[in-house]
Amino acid sequence: MSLKYQVSICAMYKNEGKSLMEWIEYHLLIGVEHFYLYNNLSSDDHMSVLFPYIAEGLVTLHEYKVDIGKLAHNFHETPDYPYNHCLRVHARESRWMAFIDLDEFIWLREGGPIGQFLEGYAKFGGLYAHHIPFGSSGHYFDPAGLVMENYTLHLPTTHNHCSWGKSIVNPRKCGNWKNAHLASTDMVNESRQPVRVMTPPSYGHDRIAVLHYSGKSKEHYFTVKMGRVASQARIKDAIGKRLFSTGTNDFAEKYYGDLSKWDFLNSALHNSVLSTRMEKWVPEVKRRMERRLNRKIPDKATVRVINIPVYARRKPGLLEFLKNATRIFGGNPFSTAFHYWLTFDDGDPNKVEVIDEAQIKKSDAWKKFRAGSSLPEPIALKSFIDQVLSKGD
Repeated sequence: MSLKYQVSICAMYKNEGKSLMEWIEYHLLIGVEHFYLYNNLSSDDHMSVLFPYIAEGLVTLHEYKVDIGKLAHNFHETPDYPYNHCLRVHARESRWMAFIDLDEFIWLREGGPIGQFLEGYAKFGGLYAHHIPFGSSGHYFDPAGLVMENYTLHLPTTHNHCSWGKSIVNPRKCGNWKNAHLASTDMVNESRQPVRVMTPPSYGHDRIAVLHYSGKSKEHYFTVKMGRVASQARIKDAIGKRLFSTGTNDFAEKYYGDLSKWDFLNSALHNSVLSTRMEKWVPEVKRRMERRLNRKIPDKATVRVINIPVYARRKPGLLEFLKNATRIFGGNPFSTAFHYWLTFDDGDPNKVEVIDEAQIKKSDAWKKFRAGSSLPEPIALKSFIDQVLSKGD
């Protein structure tokens, strides 16, 4: 059988235009040859990013015009679900096919090419690459620059969330999907141990991993992640509630509709390990992107938080809101103030003042805190913001 590609990726996305080019260019670097992308009702400028890749034959674009917020839990089993459609239409075009999301980056210890690495698993139906979930890295607002450069803090790999993963399969050996994680074929992990459940007891991230930038900034979580299943108006109407109240969907609403879910991604636990896994790829990804865009890609951005004392003077209702709602947002007043701003000021950058990392590090309180802390600086800064500034110091 003559195959067009050694390795391809199938992915569904919605409003991921900001990071789409970075995601494509990185995976091209490690040896991915083609992308089967399924647009799920995006309203951003994703097509201006994709046009050149489509013209060059690197991307095949399909439209998945279904509101997943209105689907039942088992919508992955339907014939038109993108993963099933991709298997049915494109299985004979690629030796290997990875099924991941736009917030997931495949990492290889040896750096690639990924096709050569996967041939070590040729006798199996597929490889289950386990997640390393990254946290907010302290970002409340979308930072300039690359995802892989700005989000560097993650959960300890011993955490049970790191047993989840995504599948890279021989598509001709794969049956219809039952979920978005574990393919219906004989799957193994990087150590060639059988994987029969989505969260197996034995897992590792030594040779291959899926770096999962699951929440990113709070701005991204509310506008993109939660936006997959609900309009911004509906999210704002649900302020102060832990879940949306209609109960029409047992999957999408409970998973994405929890207003406090981002605060776990912003917790000290979720940001406790500093990773350098992607450092070596940043310069070349930037170079490739700059060549396509004909402009410079910004360097790693500073952390910015709302200046609560200043904002409270302009918004008297903020203090009452902080008092009543902070418990919902992980006890974090900065996260609570952000939600207040997003809800009542429509996320208008002109209606709030922020403090950035550089200002924080000039303060006497930071210097005193840092002198007594043995934490690595990114984690120390996160801890300082949460524990010191929030007390009004």
